[in-house]
Amino acid sequence: MFRILRCSFLLISLGTYSQVNTIKIQKEKPPVEKTSRTGTHSLDLYAGSLAYQDNFYKQLNTGEKLNFDLPAQLIGLGVSGFEWRVGPTYFILQMDAQKYLPQYITVYDTIQATYSGARFGMGAGKYVSSANGNRSVTCYLGFYSGRSTLKNKNDIAVQKMFFCPKISIQPKLMIENVALSLTITAQGDVSSLKRIPTYRHGKQDIPLANMSQTGISAMLGIGYRLGY
Repeated sequence: MFRILRCSFLLISLGTYSQVNTIKIQKEKPPVEKTSRTGTHSLDLYAGSLAYQDNFYKQLNTGEKLNFDLPAQLIGLGVSGFEWRVGPTYFILQMDAQKYLPQYITVYDTIQATYSGARFGMGAGKYVSSANGNRSVTCYLGFYSGRSTLKNKNDIAVQKMFFCPKISIQPKLMIENVALSLTITAQGDVSSLKRIPTYRHGKQDIPLANMSQTGISAMLGIGYRLGY
C-alpha cells in the first residue's frame, strides 16, 4: 500500500513539474509610437489686400499710399507646399483662386460703380524648412490670370482681362494640424490694358482710364495640414 502511494505521488509530481515547464511567459509589447507629421502641404483659406501700381482716379489701394479699406480686398482658397519630385531634384507646388470683393469707387467725382473681379494662380519653387516640417519658407515663381470688372446699372459695364507673371514668398507655421501662413506676391501685368464690355451688358458709354494689374498683394492664410 505504501509503495502504491509513493508511485502515485511520484506520478503527480512529474505531471505538475511538466505543466509548470510548459507555461509561456508573455512579453509586454512595446508602446506604439505616434508618427509625427512633417509635411508642409496644406489646404488654405486666404484673406488679404492688393496694392496697385496705378491709382485709377485715386480710388484704389496703391503702393504709394496704402489704404486697406480701398479695393482690392481679396478672399480665396488654395493649396500650397506640395512636393513634386523630378529625378534627383524636387519642386514645391502651389495654386489658388481668389475673389475681389465688390467695392464702390467713384469715377469723375459723381459716377459710382462697383469694382470687382477674380484671379487664379499657380506657382512652383523651392523651400527651406525645419527638421520636423513645422516651420518653412517657400519661394514660388508662377502666374496669375483673371479679370477685373467695373459696373453700374446705367452706363458702365467693362472688364479688363489680365495675365501676370508673379513671384511669391510664403513663410508657414504648422501647429499640429493647423497651418498659418503669410503669402507676399509681386505681380506684373503683361496683357493689354484695354477695357472691353462685359459679356452680359456690352455697355461702355463713359471713357475710362486704362489700369494695369501690376501690384503687390499680402494674403494671410489659415488651413489644414494634409498628409505627413
